[in-house]
Amino acid sequence: MFTSRNRSKVVVLLLVLVGLVMTTISASAYTDRAETLRNLEKFSRVYQKIVSSYVEEEDSKELIDAAIEAMLEELDPFSQFMDEDLLEDLMVKTRGEFGGLGIIISVRDDFPTVVSPIEDTPAARLGIRGGDKIVEIEGEGTEGWSVQDAVDLLRGPQGTAVNIGIRRYGVDEILPYEIVRAIIPVWSVPYYFRLDGDIGYIRCSNFGEQTAQEIETAMRDLESQGLKGLILDLRGNPGGLLDSARDVSDLFLDAGKMIVSTKGRNGERLSELHANHNFNYAKDYPLSVMIDGFSASASEIVAGAIQDWDRGLVVGRNSFGKGSVQSIFPVSDREALKLTTAKYYTPSGRCIHKDENNRRFSEDDSHPEYELETAPENPVDADSLPLYSTLKLHRPVRGGGGIMPDIIYEGEEISNVALDLIRRSAFFNFAVELLSEGDVDIDYTVDDETLARFYTFVEDLQDEDLTPEALVEEEDYIRYAIRREVIYKQFGLKEAARASLYKDKVLQSTLELMRSAETLENLFVASEDEATENSQ
Repeated sequence: MFTSRNRSKVVVLLLVLVGLVMTTISASAYTDRAETLRNLEKFSRVYQKIVSSYVEEEDSKELIDAAIEAMLEELDPFSQFMDEDLLEDLMVKTRGEFGGLGIIISVRDDFPTVVSPIEDTPAARLGIRGGDKIVEIEGEGTEGWSVQDAVDLLRGPQGTAVNIGIRRYGVDEILPYEIVRAIIPVWSVPYYFRLDGDIGYIRCSNFGEQTAQEIETAMRDLESQGLKGLILDLRGNPGGLLDSARDVSDLFLDAGKMIVSTKGRNGERLSELHANHNFNYAKDYPLSVMIDGFSASASEIVAGAIQDWDRGLVVGRNSFGKGSVQSIFPVSDREALKLTTAKYYTPSGRCIHKDENNRRFSEDDSHPEYELETAPENPVDADSLPLYSTLKLHRPVRGGGGIMPDIIYEGEEISNVALDLIRRSAFFNFAVELLSEGDVDIDYTVDDETLARFYTFVEDLQDEDLTPEALVEEEDYIRYAIRREVIYKQFGLKEAARASLYKDKVLQSTLELMRSAETLENLFVASEDEATENSQ
């Protein structure tokens, strides 16, 4: 219904729009002022006619929301109107904590399902297990729910309780749980460890408020063990806070070095961020940054700054090219507008953003629970891209959007059979069945008896592509995937990652290169030799 309260909201909205327009007008010498005001007046008249004369009574808020959504669709997928839920989700991603149960969930067999409980959280302390299906939340059945549907009800203020019903493999009845929510940390560094040859490895999965501190802690620990080189893994990292990218870059760059600049409309430079040398680490040991086609935004800022200042190598596949700046403008106490206002440039002047990405990627796209094993198709003709030079050694680097690695390393391709098994949750469900019979130790391996049992398990999927011959051809991958899934559920993500190292072709190639370089200078020489070999 179009009430006086709704009409007031429209007037307020129009006044806000006029204010924004006038701000823009003052900045652009009142360009197109008359046309802009006419368009606002036209919008107001159309809106009022719809709510007063349309044959069906329409909801005022829905009409305004639809109009806003239509306007934003003309821009890019990164500009977004954020309601209360979206705004809260953004805050969770950036501040690094939320009130919840402490579980990683995914949809399996049409139900929200626990992938893994997080150590030392309410869910873990009550014995929630990987594979548990959440079939009820507060008495409501969850069949057909999305992950977000479940998350909306499972998250809540610290100290409040939520009632869920669990269906567990091997148990006939639904298990009732009342779980009191607690503050759950969201880690940017889910794991790190020392590899062969005293090479440190740090996995960074996002950029939030605490990311630099987490990487600093990992570096302190690794350096105390005797660090001769470091690999920073930014593959699959969609980015996050600009301040976090600055603070992470500051771990590796000398004071005063520019990290990134931004340019707005008409190429006007808006800002520059520089390292301020808050951290006192050795700046000269060999460093490699791994990226892929899913590395975006803050990941590209860090990789680009390290590459441009010759602080380390960038290896892997060319990054995504999400180099646009989103500013948050409050619209009300519970709503905001996320709007693209500028683009990022590396210290050497390369624009990170690829304009073609405006229509095919959102930073909120979900990723699998495990490390990404394949990158999206992202072919680049390097010779067609503009050439730049690094700022210290004057090495050639390419621009044109995204960060192109110094050395391109291709990951191992996964067969259609293996992808089909993953899609059908075969490894996940089989691991649940195995662990229902008892725990395993950290050195667990998949023997021939277990492999044969898996083949029998797959027969129940009734998939004509999963023939015995096809499965035998994938024996090596199947053994690896079963072990990884079992270790993940029994010991957590860090141990699952450690158990997967031998299968990570890009990491193994990077590690081999790092072992051969005792100094940063040696690393650049070795990389030039390898890049030459790869091009032949």
